[in-house]
Amino acid sequence: MASFIRENIKKKPFYKRKWFIRITGGVCIGGVFGAVAAVGFSIAIPWAQKTFGEPEVYSADREISTEMTDSGTSGAESKIIWQGDSLADIDLKEIEVLFTKIRDMAAETLKGVVQVTGAHSGIDLFQQIYENEKIGSGLIVRMDEEHIFVLTEMWILDKAERVIVTLADDTICEAEVKKTDPASGLAVLEIDADEIGEEQKKEMKVLQFSPDGNLWKGKPVIALGSPLGNTDSVASGVVTSWIDQPVMDDIYHIINTDIVGGDEASGILVDLNGEVAGFITQKFGNDEPYRTSAICSSDIKRILNEMGDGEEKILMGITGKEIKKNVAEELGMPQGFYVMSVAPNSPAMYNGIQNGDIIVSMKNEKISSQKDYQNVLKQCTIGEEIPVEIMRKVRDGYSKMEIKVRLEAK
Repeated sequence: MASFIRENIKKKPFYKRKWFIRITGGVCIGGVFGAVAAVGFSIAIPWAQKTFGEPEVYSADREISTEMTDSGTSGAESKIIWQGDSLADIDLKEIEVLFTKIRDMAAETLKGVVQVTGAHSGIDLFQQIYENEKIGSGLIVRMDEEHIFVLTEMWILDKAERVIVTLADDTICEAEVKKTDPASGLAVLEIDADEIGEEQKKEMKVLQFSPDGNLWKGKPVIALGSPLGNTDSVASGVVTSWIDQPVMDDIYHIINTDIVGGDEASGILVDLNGEVAGFITQKFGNDEPYRTSAICSSDIKRILNEMGDGEEKILMGITGKEIKKNVAEELGMPQGFYVMSVAPNSPAMYNGIQNGDIIVSMKNEKISSQKDYQNVLKQCTIGEEIPVEIMRKVRDGYSKMEIKVRLEAK
């Protein structure tokens, strides 16, 4: 028993242990694969060079030319050409000159922009009189010997007892609300020209509107007015997207940019020619929150014409979207004008049109798009009763119904 306890147990040599055998085996297999790969590359590279030729190497000293074309717009092209030995050859002074030109253009364009203040007073809990102010921007849209007209946003004027306009040279004058358009949230102010001196009028200007086709995704634009919520400010960026925004009985084209914005941002978007591309609003453009969005110039001109002609707009009270043919076929829906929402206390609501209905005919004319819907409304008169044919979803598909709607004024 004692002799057994004194017996020594010898350990296996390390080269016979499992871990050593596995590591050695892995190294050997890796070496074999590496050798095979090296032989493969040594054969493949000369063959590829012989077959496809030497690869083209781009160096910093060759001329670079790129073209950008947006097929969704007017097809405008932008060429970028750079030539130099290295990036170090770029002169920062040239960049400064570029931004100086932008500043000078902005300064000239700001002659057509004013500050608008909506003020109202009240009494607090301590019986002290206070005055609240909402401040935004306005665009001079017309000037004549008697009046000056300014386009601005309705939220600035909400509950306002006084409307004050501050010109570029800090001249202050009173304004009167002339017209409003709740669908777009825009309003037109009227200023008595007698309040402004002749020299001051010379420093004011009516800006030109840029055609929508001149804008394309990636095009540089400048925001003037209060684009960041601060008065008399300037910001620059590029157009990122266009969206179609349905509103009650209408649709607007919205320009989205990468310029940081906010709930109280206002002003205008201009291109590098100093022409107005859009009127800034945060009411739309929700697909890019906290980014500056604008109603495009063509819609602004149309809204101004509608407010200026003195005619009352017809109200039906529907916000909708057209169902395209391919969507209708895929989803098994009738093609027409889909009712997304019905305005409260509108003719559409009073006469039984519901969310989800599809309008296929109005006044015996086929409706298959937003444009068809608007064209029929333009032909109608206030107080007229028109037949509206709809397709309503039921258990087994869609059921055709005809509803009489008596139109009202907005």
